[in-house]
Amino acid sequence: MSYTFITDKTPLWFLADIIYLPWPKEQFISIGDIIILLGVFLLIQNITLAE
Repeated sequence: MSYTFITDKTPLWFLADIIYLPWPKEQFISIGDIIILLGVFLLIQNITLAE
């Protein structure tokens, strides 16, 4: 996998890893990562609360 810097010509730049998280481990995440984590959380919650 290769990474490149975001430039003026980068399409869909807002989907890139642009959100910095300093804790618990320094890393960058993207909007897509947040959406996936939210979906997994809601799925697990739905499964555990199912009758």
